Formats: sequence, structure tokens, C-alpha cells
Amino acid sequence: MLEEISIDDLQLWSDSKMSHNTLWNKIFRYVELNQNNINTIVEEKLRRICSQIPDEFRWAPARSYKVDREISFDQREGPEYEFVKFLENPSFLWSLAGNASFSIDKNQSLWKDFASKHRIPIWFLSRWIFNKQELADKIFTNDFFQNHKGLNLSHFDPKDLNLLNLFSKTEKFMHWDYLGWSWMRNNEPKYFQDWLTLLNYAQPKRFSLTYSNPGLRGFQTLSKLDCFWQNLESLELKSVLFGDDEAELLYDSAPPTKKLKLLKLDDSPISNGGKAALSSKTFVAMAKKGWFDSLEDLDLGYHTLGIDGIKALADTGALDNLTRIRLVCGMNGDEDLIEFCRKDWKKLKNISITYSRITEKGIQSIENSGTIQNAEFLYLSPLTGKSLSKGLS
Repeated sequence: MLEEISIDDLQLWSDSKMSHNTLWNKIFRYVELNQNNINTIVEEKLRRICSQIPDEFRWAPARSYKVDREISFDQREGPEYEFVKFLENPSFLWSLAGNASFSIDKNQSLWKDFASKHRIPIWFLSRWIFNKQELADKIFTNDFFQNHKGLNLSHFDPKDLNLLNLFSKTEKFMHWDYLGWSWMRNNEPKYFQDWLTLLNYAQPKRFSLTYSNPGLRGFQTLSKLDCFWQNLESLELKSVLFGDDEAELLYDSAPPTKKLKLLKLDDSPISNGGKAALSSKTFVAMAKKGWFDSLEDLDLGYHTLGIDGIKALADTGALDNLTRIRLVCGMNGDEDLIEFCRKDWKKLKNISITYSRITEKGIQSIENSGTIQNAEFLYLSPLTGKSLSKGLS
């Protein structure tokens, strides 16, 4: 049975700091269930709620703007889809979305025609590595740079000099708020350095690097980009080899990120042998250097915040500003959880702690704490035993 959702529910969840991903999923579920009953007043409310979610989180469902068909491979499990066509008239959801994705290895002319007629702030363009280099000039035109607010480029070779030269003209996209790179298909440090240096001139407010490995030399380059760090509001490093050594390069050399509101560090447990890449001491050092003074959203996957990190975090502006925290393998035991719940987090509404070494008994001991009682969305899951939850995080 589908969950019933009202526009008032969406407004309440937005005010209560539901995670961006979950709130957007709720919005497009609401739209799909009520698409024939959305009047001017409801539309205005929807647009106001959506304006609180950054563009990179508001992804357009494929069915809202294109038609795909399912294809099968004999030796591959699960469905695979092949592009058929774009819709002449995208659905209402498209007008609320902040980004859309397309595999740019084929049908470039169809995509270019569609993208020019139906604007969206950010495109996630994947499989670039399969393109001939000269196509970059046809895709990344002056109009493209001018008419978008960001780009996520995936599956590309950083030593593609034609592509690099296009993006070296950073004056074309200095107005962009978001920039993301994923699956950079070359681990040679020099090429990573060339691309990372661009950030100091483009100065995006929000940056994402996923499924790539810039190495120590890459993070050393990042640490020297003063203008980039001074303007940064959101940083995501996902499935990137980012351990204590790499972090030390940043907090020792980079200027304090006074504007940083969202920090998402999600290491792949496969890439790091199943161990947490960042230890508690790193979070203590980052706190002392001012990294968390403006932080509102902390999302850690397979990094250990630990009891010392919790104490250090609470000694920063995060105590007053933090609204959401997600920890996967982020605590070492019940003592960490108890210490976390002792703190007087002024605005914390959304808490998710999973795959940490906490117990059902430990959860029971903090169930009536102010931190837990004040949360609107909560999920605490011990390794064994009963979880504690309310709302949806």
C-alpha cells in the first residue's frame, strides 16, 4: 500500500530537516499520486519546498523526460536499460527537478536538441570516455556553460587534453554553484592535479568527487587552493581513498572552510579493506582548525568519529548549527553514543547511526535523553537486537 502524503506533510518534513534525498523522494511520490489535482497554490508550495533542496539532490526520474527499454545480457544479473527517445513534453516533475542524467556515449545530437529546449540546472553526463575528443567542442559550447548552474561529469579520462582545455576557460562557468567528477579513469597524479587546480578559479560552492583516487599528490594540490576552500559550502568525497594522511594535508595547509555546511565522507569498505579510513584523531584536528564551525549536515560512511571526535565536534559551532548527522561504522561502542547524547545539540533533528558497535542496552540507556527526544527523524541500529526509530531519516 502506497503511503498517503499531503502538501502539509512535505512542508513539515522540510521544516524538520528531513534529508534532501528522502524529502525529494517524497515530493515526486506526492506529485505522481496527485498530478491531476495540483492547483496554483499547491504548485507554489511545492516550488518553495524544492528551493530548499540543492539542485544535485533533485534528480529527474527517467520517465519524466525520456523513454528507455529494458535489455538483457546473458551473463549479467539484473535489468539493463537502453535509451529510446526523449519526450517532447516532459512531465510536471521535470519542472521541479534540479538535475537529469544521460549516457553521452550515443545520441549526442538528440540530447543536445532536447537540452537546449528543456532547461535544467545540472546535467549528470556519463560514459564520456567512449567519445571522440573532438565532440567536446560540440557538447560544451558557450551556450551550455551559460545556461546551466553546474555539471557532473562521469567516466572520463583526465588526460583528455581537449576536454581539459575547454574547462580551463573557467570564466565561462564561474557562475556555477555545483561541480562533480566521478569515475576519473586514470590514476596518474599529474592529470588529477591539472583538473583539481581548476577549482581555484571556478570556485564552485558545492563540489563532489566520487569513485576516483587523486592520491596524496592530488590532495596536496587541493590543500593549496585557497579561493576554493574559502567559498566552499558542500563537500562530498565518496569511494575516494581518503584517510588520515590525506586529511592531514588538508587541515594542515588548506584555509579554514568557514562556510562549509554539508560534509559527506563516504569511503567504500571494499577500497579500504573494510576498515574505517579516517580515525577519531582526524576529526579532532579538523574541529580545532575550524572545519565544523558552520556545519549543518555531517554524513560519514565507514569513518570513525569516536568519542574524542564527538567531544571535539561539540566544542565547535556545530553544537549550535548541526541539523542532521548520519554515521555508518562511526562509533566504537555505547560510551560514544552516551557521550553524543549528553551534548546539547541546539538544532539536531535528524539522526541515523548504523553498523556501529552500539548495543540494544546502550540505546535503551539514552532513549529519554534530550537529544533523542528532540529528534524528528531517528534511526539507531545496534549490531544485534532491537532498533530505535521514529519518522524517516
